[in-house]
Amino acid sequence: MAKNYGIMCYGHNSIYIDEYLQNNYKKRKIHVKYSIPDGGVSEETGILLFIAGYGAQCNSKVYKRMRSDFADKYNLVTIQCDYFGYEYMQAGLEDVTVESIDLIRLNISTTNEKAKKIYSNNHININEFLNGNLKYKNEIRVKSNSHETIENFNDMGVMQALDNIVATIKVIKYLQRKKLNFNTNKIIIMGNSHGSYLGYLCNVMSKGLYTHILDNSAWTYPVYCNNLRYLVTTRGNSVLVVKHDYKIRNARSSLKGLKIKNLYDKVENKCKIVVYHGENDELITAKDKYEDVKYIPNVVFNLIRKEDIDNVIFKSTRHGLDADFPKLFEKFYKDYCNDILLNSKLDIDSKVRIPGGFIVDYSSGLPQLMKDSH
Repeated sequence: MAKNYGIMCYGHNSIYIDEYLQNNYKKRKIHVKYSIPDGGVSEETGILLFIAGYGAQCNSKVYKRMRSDFADKYNLVTIQCDYFGYEYMQAGLEDVTVESIDLIRLNISTTNEKAKKIYSNNHININEFLNGNLKYKNEIRVKSNSHETIENFNDMGVMQALDNIVATIKVIKYLQRKKLNFNTNKIIIMGNSHGSYLGYLCNVMSKGLYTHILDNSAWTYPVYCNNLRYLVTTRGNSVLVVKHDYKIRNARSSLKGLKIKNLYDKVENKCKIVVYHGENDELITAKDKYEDVKYIPNVVFNLIRKEDIDNVIFKSTRHGLDADFPKLFEKFYKDYCNDILLNSKLDIDSKVRIPGGFIVDYSSGLPQLMKDSH
């Protein structure tokens, strides 16, 4: 049985505040979880970083189970963190403002008593609405009040990537302090949707650290940087539409919405990137995805078509593929991660330039984002 740990550690200050490098790594804290194989760590033990996308986090049941199970099954130290602004990527039903409701239709769809339980004094009871067994179709539109701040918000980019890199380095430093050798040629990122996008960003911001990326349906640009996000829940005749208007949408930052194509321009990528993308992905078409990644060295592009739906690993060709995460990883690992040669030296580039006029500097051991003077 894998040994599971959770720690709080300091993360990079928000790059969106003034003088963020002052007292860096002394203010922000991030939650990091990791699991050690039951058999311990040896030179054959790899590392796996999970990066969740929208609607998931460290405490999500599927990730808690995978961290523990994968550690033993694949001899991996598994890592995950609740990264910058993850709180605002959930359903957002706790604090909402009603934007549109047809009270006449609601009242004829149920009893007066139940209608008042659903909506009264400008307050909506979402559970009552979704479970109301309404006679006629009713749609309620609400806006999520996320209360994002410049110190912590869903930036969909550099800050979120920095947290995941820091989580990886922190666990590696722990292993090194314990004098535990591990397989530096097997440091993997498994992402889903936005999590996969962050995997690309982590890789280019920490050249030499990660060796493999499992990309399940990454977009190549965070769509919600420019567009509103709508979540639609339908239950019987109840239709709930939740609107998210993220802070980054109106931000003016040279680090906003970094495109994978631009990130990897002229980069000699050595990380094996394995893509699984559905032919009917609604967030980024398979054609656009392929055009943006086809020139990146060491990319394997697996287009998932209708005939590839096996109802075991893949259950659709839409965004996310309705994939069974453990079975997808098993396939990926068997095809691309077996028989990896061992390497005792971990070699991360000391300085990495990224678009927007910035350098990620590792001279102090942890990444520092600095303006590029050249």
